[in-house]
Amino acid sequence: MPEEQLNCFVQVVASVERVGNALGTLAFTWATVVLLGGYPTSITCVDFAYATALFFLEAARMFCPNRSEYQLFFRTRGALRPFSWNRVIVVICLNNVGLFLPSTKSKELSVSILMLVAATLPFPGVHKLKGGPLRNAISLLSPLVVMTVTTLIQMLGWTNQEDNQIRLLAAKITAELARGLQIVTIPGAMNSISSLLDNQNKQQIQELIIQKDSGGEENCWILKLWHQMTKKWSILEEEQWTETDVFLVLGLVTLERLATYDIVNCMEISRSMDLIPKITEFTSNNSERICVNETSQKILIDLSLKVLRRLASIGGETGITLRHKISEDPFLLGNLAEILEDSKSSQELRKLTIDILIKLAMDETTKREIGSIQVIVQMLMFAFTAQDDLPGAYSDCSMTMKAGQALSMLTLESADNCSAIMKEPGHRFFKDVARMLVHDNRYIHVAANVLQNLCKHSRVELGDSVLVELSSVLLEVLGQVMDAEGKELEVLVGLSSQICRVSPKSFSKALEQGQKEARFVEKLINGLNANMKPNPQFPGIRSVIVEQCIYMMELSSRYATYFRNHELMEALIRVEKTPSRAEKYRLFLGNTGLIEHRVNLSSLVERAKQLMAVHSTQQP
Repeated sequence: MPEEQLNCFVQVVASVERVGNALGTLAFTWATVVLLGGYPTSITCVDFAYATALFFLEAARMFCPNRSEYQLFFRTRGALRPFSWNRVIVVICLNNVGLFLPSTKSKELSVSILMLVAATLPFPGVHKLKGGPLRNAISLLSPLVVMTVTTLIQMLGWTNQEDNQIRLLAAKITAELARGLQIVTIPGAMNSISSLLDNQNKQQIQELIIQKDSGGEENCWILKLWHQMTKKWSILEEEQWTETDVFLVLGLVTLERLATYDIVNCMEISRSMDLIPKITEFTSNNSERICVNETSQKILIDLSLKVLRRLASIGGETGITLRHKISEDPFLLGNLAEILEDSKSSQELRKLTIDILIKLAMDETTKREIGSIQVIVQMLMFAFTAQDDLPGAYSDCSMTMKAGQALSMLTLESADNCSAIMKEPGHRFFKDVARMLVHDNRYIHVAANVLQNLCKHSRVELGDSVLVELSSVLLEVLGQVMDAEGKELEVLVGLSSQICRVSPKSFSKALEQGQKEARFVEKLINGLNANMKPNPQFPGIRSVIVEQCIYMMELSSRYATYFRNHELMEALIRVEKTPSRAEKYRLFLGNTGLIEHRVNLSSLVERAKQLMAVHSTQQP
């Protein structure tokens, strides 16, 4: 029967496979013992060749079926990727190079280099593991990895001159590892990294050059390959960095990457006593003060600003602590003012500087201090109002936006800073910002924010010419409110409410001219009902809407009638029933509320209800 023949064939194949597996495993084990046990020195070449052939044939057989018992080894193909091969080649090259180093000290150096590079081999793989058998296999190496990386970082604290070469390579590898490193598990790590920023040695530090014996160099192909591979380690280009600033740059690069990777690293930075003052020192334009040349100074300023920007951008209690420590430096704001004022400063440096000012201005005390520095205020005003027809670095859209954001933050709940801006001769700044609101859609939101703050806190300084400018843009603002939602609605209603307060006649005239009273009132009520749940992107939207209603009802009882017809009272009652602590704040950084409203929402709602009740009793 065909079925019986087929079953017989299957049984034969299965039996042969089992026998083959048994023999193959035995041969594989024997070949492994022969090759790794030292027996090749005592067997003939023929036997050695057979053992080698058996070894690789059995390995190929294991690889091809990819059975479940072998998936631990062959499921991951990371070993076949170029970067993983580079690591293997690095170890081989370094080990080979040691044979050509004549002196004992150089051989010790090669061993140290080998240990440092070996520290990088398992590390990224450990971070990328999420589970499975491969994690269990590699986890056996974890204690060794932690110990090796700990030793590596401790080398950063070797400040003796004779250790500079090893320390330099350790700093480079640490900078690479910093992209995925949590230093909280490494004792004394921050002190070791901080030592890289010590600027005590004034002598030149050369890049690491592996010394070679001239007689063996021509025959060492691995040595040549090693030189080619070192060119790919692009943290610092060798020809650019031969001064004492090498350690400084590596230290700043490491800190930025650590802070970018994990907020826990930022917490460790905040706990360090002298680290932040070291970072802020490099923002100085005075090259003599930090004892570096002019080229190195520019790079150090750029890197230190990047580190400070990252640290100042952290949310939560850690961010508050970091911003406080950064702003404590008595020279920092002066250094930032010099960068903004210096005509040689690049566009990138100015942007970094403005970003830092925006974050530091979240603290009330620092905000007042920044506003008291006239150079900073003037440069921000110029950067914000400068257009494409003006030369220089300020004719950039992103620069204009950042300058506007900085001015918006400086004027937020700050009467002193608003007064300082309005006291500039001729109030030209106010007019320029008002025109930006109408003629350039790119800056509507930030311009509206700045104008809102100026109107709110500088009512006394607003002259007739300023009120005329406000009246000219009011129609445009009201028209944009009709189509706005979310953050845009919050900003535009906030501006319209302040214009209503400082120039009520112009506001009433604009609404009547466009016959927008009913539509505008309906938009306000709909916005109130649609935002019963606060959003961290626009936490104050209900406050500005209720405030707008109050100013309009104070202006005319006619608006109270509109509000009553559109059920404002019912909306106010719903607001009362859904209070939120988030609405106490003007803005958020992460989940942390910053800068509280001077008048809370419950007080505004109570005032609006009182006005509604008063106007209701006045109705015939």
